[in-house]
Order: sequence, then C-alpha cells, then structure tokens
Amino acid sequence: MRKLGRGSFCGMGGDSGSPMYASHVAHGLQVAGYSECDSLYQGIRAAESVLNVNVLHAAP
Repeated sequence: MRKLGRGSFCGMGGDSGSPMYASHVAHGLQVAGYSECDSLYQGIRAAESVLNVNVLHAAP
C-alpha cells in the first residue's frame, strides 16, 4: 500500500476495511494504526480502483 492517509480517529483490532468518512464525504478505508487513536487509511479513489467499484457521487 502506498500513499496512505493518517488520521487521529480511534480504531481497534478488527476495524480494518471500515469506511472513513466525515460530514457525509467518503475519505477511504481504514487499513492500520500506530496506536488506538492514530490510524492509517487508504484513500477512497485508490480503494475504488483496486476494488473495481464506484462510490456514488452526489451533490450536497
């Protein structure tokens, strides 16, 4: 995995693959963490490409 995002959201074991979103906007999928509230995620565009899916894009 390359170009991962890093966030201060809290996660725990088993959360890998969880959606990362804020204010109804998809940011990616959780992939790992350094500690409980220091996590890494794969960006949504890269996840779309790898999974061969399209995330619905709608006007706010």
